Amino acid sequence: MAGTTADPVKKAMALHPIGPVLFIDTAGYDDEGELGKLRVAATEKTLQRADVALLVLEGAPTEEDLRWAKQLKEQKTPFLVVQTKADLQAPAPLPEDLQA
Repeated sequence: MAGTTADPVKKAMALHPIGPVLFIDTAGYDDEGELGKLRVAATEKTLQRADVALLVLEGAPTEEDLRWAKQLKEQKTPFLVVQTKADLQAPAPLPEDLQA
């Protein structure tokens, strides 16, 4: 649900066989309004320190999704695309620049 995550939420875990990891759930990057701009800025700051990112999509990727993927590529942060709600609809085809 949009607006659920206001500030980055952190969860430390042990991921075998990798070891300790820190998952950070950020606000959506399509947030709107003045408060939304602050949330998006916090998301951008978090992405700058990420070792790996999950780009979570609902349906077909938007221009905003592609812009964020481009930013991750430019900063050389590996990322995986995760398509959600596959139980409600078939996953949308991904453009070539989002495929492995």
